[in-house]
Amino acid sequence: MNTFRFLKVFILLLGISMTNQSCSSNAEPRFYVDVERDFSVDNTLNAIVTHFFELKNIPSNLDQNLDIFGLNKENISSINPADAVLTNSTGLMDWSLVSSVEIYAISRINPTNRKQIFNVRERNPSSNNQLRLFNTFADMSDIMKEETFDLEIRLTTIISIPANFTAKLQFNYAVFDEI
Repeated sequence: MNTFRFLKVFILLLGISMTNQSCSSNAEPRFYVDVERDFSVDNTLNAIVTHFFELKNIPSNLDQNLDIFGLNKENISSINPADAVLTNSTGLMDWSLVSSVEIYAISRINPTNRKQIFNVRERNPSSNNQLRLFNTFADMSDIMKEETFDLEIRLTTIISIPANFTAKLQFNYAVFDEI
């Protein structure tokens, strides 16, 4: 019985120790950079098919923000995707018609260097006028340090899109200068 009590106390202390270690020094981003881009979605998209949209030459705006915060590229420890939302900039769009979204950042210098930065793998029937995306926490420093980058957006719909519309992707990425 005494051994059992000792084991319980040991597990409790171990759990407290692990909790304190994981909560101690979380790095905060030095700043966020906002990116916004529109793209056209045609009503000829078929249902249950993944549709690809390529957005080219998007300014990273990193250099301007580094100047504002008095940093240079050598100070950056990582750059990670933060928040993203898809909306319709030309009216209403029922985003519950979209079953999945994947967004990739692609290097302009080396197009084989691509990172998935946002995704949605399950549709949310209650979200009609916008679609919030989940970030992947991928380190995209090598891509964002370039002047421009490309995006690939993959949309899978559950039914055909009823009308043409212009979608707006708004996202930001976090720049860290410490680990």
